[in-house]
Amino acid sequence: MGSRDGRAAAAPARLLLPLLLLHGPLTGAGAARAPPRTGMTTQVRSSHPPRDEGWWPDIGTYAFDLVDSELPAVRRMAAQGMVASYNFNKALAAKAWAAAASLDPDCAVCHWGVAYAHAPFLNAPILEGKGAKAAYTAAARKAAAVAAAKGLAGPAAGLVAAIVARLDAPRLDAPEAAALYRVKATEAAGRFPNAVDLQVLAAEAVMLEHCDDDGYHFLDAEGNLVPALAQVVAALGALQGAEHPLGLHLLIHATEMLPATTRPGEGAGRGAFAAEKLRERFAELGAGHLQHMPSHVFLRTGRYAEAVAANERAHATNLEFLRHGVDCYGLEHNAAFLAWTAGQGGLREAAVGASEFLYRTYSRAAPSTPNNATVLAQLRVASPLTTFVRFGLWDDVLGWTAALPEGWPYSRALAHFARGLALVHTAPPRPQAAARELDALLKLDVAGPYAAMATMALRGALALATGTDPQTGLGHLRRAVDTLRALPYDEPPTWFMPLAACEGQVRLDAGDAAGAYAAFAEDLQDFPEGPWALHGMAAAMERLPGRFSPEAVAAVRLRAAAAWHGGAAGGAGPPSACPAFAGLAAEAPA
Repeated sequence: MGSRDGRAAAAPARLLLPLLLLHGPLTGAGAARAPPRTGMTTQVRSSHPPRDEGWWPDIGTYAFDLVDSELPAVRRMAAQGMVASYNFNKALAAKAWAAAASLDPDCAVCHWGVAYAHAPFLNAPILEGKGAKAAYTAAARKAAAVAAAKGLAGPAAGLVAAIVARLDAPRLDAPEAAALYRVKATEAAGRFPNAVDLQVLAAEAVMLEHCDDDGYHFLDAEGNLVPALAQVVAALGALQGAEHPLGLHLLIHATEMLPATTRPGEGAGRGAFAAEKLRERFAELGAGHLQHMPSHVFLRTGRYAEAVAANERAHATNLEFLRHGVDCYGLEHNAAFLAWTAGQGGLREAAVGASEFLYRTYSRAAPSTPNNATVLAQLRVASPLTTFVRFGLWDDVLGWTAALPEGWPYSRALAHFARGLALVHTAPPRPQAAARELDALLKLDVAGPYAAMATMALRGALALATGTDPQTGLGHLRRAVDTLRALPYDEPPTWFMPLAACEGQVRLDAGDAAGAYAAFAEDLQDFPEGPWALHGMAAAMERLPGRFSPEAVAAVRLRAAAAWHGGAAGGAGPPSACPAFAGLAAEAPA
């Protein structure tokens, strides 16, 4: 890749610092339905130093009160184990609980903790692998034996009964195992309503029955919470005052798929309290995934700069883990989240930095996955190019010479798409060269919605740029918008930017202010307070004086400025609603 990491030689100012242990800073210099869980489970790893056996992350004052040992060292390890599990860092959790069990072999809950560390969780809801199954089985049986020998009672006994219940299923990876666990967990929670840990673990058990390898199945066909999840959300909402780390984490996941909104307490905003409490409680502690989780709510509620900050904080924590030789959870997911939210909020340097991090991470992993990479990995490795497109950095697109992995056709499709768009924006435009990029994209013969959106959008841009068939150009773009909006929910969105705002930009340039306004409103329905769409909406409103007053236009411009750079741009907003299509439809009819 060279010292410039594939960037154009003319743009050294945006180069990142050298990577630390492969994984380095995310930002450039100066930048302080059932969702598929691809974003959460695609992990890329490299070698890092041997584990610093004496190091454990700072978890603050959290204590796991159900542990049946009075030894301070055991209780400290129990707390470490539970926070690591809440943080979805199961390997660290298993190590902590094993240490606790070795210090006090007569602690039944310590053996329970080892089993729980190997148990399914939301992002890996099926217990798979011979090693994990064997570890779970041995620890659960040991917990049951110790509990019986000492006559364990109360909520702790309920924990053990639930963890052992899975063993009665024909297979640990069968749905019956999850059902047996849920029955025992909820029974125990019913018997001990004041045991907050038990209530939260029971809620998790219910949620697990609505997860599989295709994602979370929390909503019905109408987009409402299924009855079991509605009950979970009510129960977790009632527990918010306890500020339980896992309870807050689960509440965000249970509500994030609800309609996007800026209103706390409604739709995805029902997780706003949980997001703010997690941010407050874990701001300086060693739990990167819990630090990241508020960004799920912030994205859905139009708080993009806050989402960026959450992921920057989580990334710094993850680097601390790696420095001590401890694996971390969600490293690439956090970077992808940062790239998307920074792009949406106009934080260009942060978006470019995160995108370059993704390129370096996935391209270095490519030799181990030739012709077998996930679609998500292929999309992410092209993140620098798509980020340049989002901000209209056409010289950067055309000057980017980094090699894309062989056998990864989706990343190559995005490269042709980005170069084609750049070529219609050069001075003078080069539509013939852009058409060759479209031909190269088509020759890849890549199926699926992402290549289809790239193809439709580039076809639309070419038709608009040549001025020969502007309505056809709009038609191609509209089909890309519809394809994007039909994708299953995922966070961050798997496509790098909203497209309805691009349709609005085209209609605005074409003189169709009413159509532009409708397109921007559609974009804002999906992504509240997006400054790109707000900027375009204000321009459309200004051209509809019969419908909107100057005061109404000014109010929308203020909202755009507040969302752009998190309000730190001195009242400025974006240059257009969509640089990728701005100016292409100047001659198109309304």
